[in-house]
Amino acid sequence: MLKLYHVSSLVPEFHGRKDVEIAWFRHPSRPLPTQDEIYPEYAIGELFTEDEAAALKQYLDREHGDSTTIRPANNTISNVPVVGRGVWGTGVLWLDHGPRYNLPFAVRGYYDTRHCERVAPITEDEITRLPGTKELMTEEEFNQWRATRKAAGEAIDIETCELAVWHADDAADPYGRDDDREWYQAGKHEWVRSPESRG
Repeated sequence: MLKLYHVSSLVPEFHGRKDVEIAWFRHPSRPLPTQDEIYPEYAIGELFTEDEAAALKQYLDREHGDSTTIRPANNTISNVPVVGRGVWGTGVLWLDHGPRYNLPFAVRGYYDTRHCERVAPITEDEITRLPGTKELMTEEEFNQWRATRKAAGEAIDIETCELAVWHADDAADPYGRDDDREWYQAGKHEWVRSPESRG
């Protein structure tokens, strides 16, 4: 029976958060020669063989020094990274694009900072640089900030404000915080801001 493994790293500080877990997975997913039914079909190709997991851990220990753990995979859905849909505080790292990456298979890493403690309070400068810094805010802070957008927009001087174009959701959540919907349609949106508008 083919045995498969999860590999994850615990990073002490990442994107302004403490103790963030990164769940590594093979990319692209590939079929494996197994008829075992203990693994979810869609996840088999993202897991690692014993040799692959050992090689990945050795690389991570050497290049990054974070605490990396190997554990056997099972049929528990929660053990499988949920990758693919953009949700605030989550993302994918392209480990195989690093300058010293030398493993014969591509690896990506899924992270979720939403429930990790923040290293330090968000600063006014970081708020001004929103939306690029939105992951530094807690969900409560972000919702409070978003509630001020109408008043901030009414106070902006159109003659002196900064104009920019970013891709954002076309439907109901251009600020990228609606985690419950199953689909997103991105399009170009024009944004205005000033030093006084706090993002």
